[in-house]
Amino acid sequence: MSTRRIRTQCRSFAVVLAALLMVGISGWCFLLTKGVGPLVAYTQHEALTTLDRNASHAAAVTSLRIGDQDKTSQPEDQKRFAYFFYVTTDTYACAAIQFIHRLTNDLQMNSSRIDIVVLHTRRMGDRLLRKLHDRYHVRTILVDPVKADAAEPTWKESLTKLRTFQDWGYDRVVFLDADAVPMANLDHLFDLPSAPLYAPTAYWLEQPFFASTLLVIEPSGDVFNDIIRWARERGAAAGFDMDILNKYFADSVQYLPGVYTVLNSDFRRAPNERTTLFNTTSELKEHVQVVHFSCKPDGSYGKPWKWPSRDLSLLDGEQFDPLFRQLFVDYWRREQELCSS
Repeated sequence: MSTRRIRTQCRSFAVVLAALLMVGISGWCFLLTKGVGPLVAYTQHEALTTLDRNASHAAAVTSLRIGDQDKTSQPEDQKRFAYFFYVTTDTYACAAIQFIHRLTNDLQMNSSRIDIVVLHTRRMGDRLLRKLHDRYHVRTILVDPVKADAAEPTWKESLTKLRTFQDWGYDRVVFLDADAVPMANLDHLFDLPSAPLYAPTAYWLEQPFFASTLLVIEPSGDVFNDIIRWARERGAAAGFDMDILNKYFADSVQYLPGVYTVLNSDFRRAPNERTTLFNTTSELKEHVQVVHFSCKPDGSYGKPWKWPSRDLSLLDGEQFDPLFRQLFVDYWRREQELCSS
């Protein structure tokens, strides 16, 4: 073969190689400009399909028992995320409905990427279950309560939240106590680096200690079974859900800032008064992500539904931050609008 012919073939090969490289680079540029990263979002069609599936199979989902697994097939590279709640009574179901309404309507959560799941016991009524299905397209799962040795009914079944650690078919879940108010979009929590558990600092307690009111979890049936085994071996000494989780995950938890669970009692002070987390209450209000109901209007421990008169006259003339009053007013208003109708 002549030298000239060899050169011609080499030039042709170079042209072809350059073209292939350009195609590859263009493809990568397209992916980057479209924002495709390690977290692949549902397409609009897939999102609608998911919602339709949840609604049409409401009865089947409601009867799902502990130990059953979600058999819905998903692409191997498709991550699945969900906000999780648990409710044991209609009162807490109403609180969950208010939380979910705020997430989906006021704070514009990405429903095409993130499901909402409510674990519930048989004590929850059908009317509110139907509302969760029909209005909010929530996936509900019937579970047996995990009971603790406690006189107070709410705390007696508080260990039921540990079922969030079971494998329900999601790669990552954000568990949220229902007796709280989201103040900001929380979708970014699903994008945190991999870790067994993220939880906010319980800043009102001696540190190190985290709150179990918000948990970012990578579910695992093995982990759930081991937590239950660990707690049963220790009996009453294991404590309640927050105690158990703090002891079990003492060496592996990743702490979130305290603003991810702020007690409503922190706003029962003047706007310019210093708080544990910030120089002023007003500054705390600018950064808070979730407010958890810990006190009644008079400052004693309790929830909004434990203040039967709904009378806030005792706050008249007080120089508390306006948010303290507004949280109660909003709760009672939405209780009527969302749960009574």
